[in-house]
Amino acid sequence: MRKKFQERLAQLEREHVTLLALKNEPEHESNGVFNRYHYPVLTAKHTPLFWRYDLNAESNPFLMERFGINAVLNAGAIKWNNKYLLMPRVECIDRKSFFWYCRK
Repeated sequence: MRKKFQERLAQLEREHVTLLALKNEPEHESNGVFNRYHYPVLTAKHTPLFWRYDLNAESNPFLMERFGINAVLNAGAIKWNNKYLLMPRVECIDRKSFFWYCRK
């Protein structure tokens, strides 16, 4: 059982790292004022794995999602001290929401 847990966790981590490293590309069509990009800046899958999963093999042997994220939306963004700061609203599956602070 523990081996399957470790394999699934490794797969989730690989997928998450791949998603976070994905380079965004501008769409070819533009209205001349701003560019749209192919991939969204933030989605529910961008949230940290430890938010969504109990990563303890003893308390969650099947690595089931414990804290479902429904959506990440309404991000406000500013550039401050040469860093981009985002403050999106994160909505859980139970429709409760909270704000998430991100920077790059």
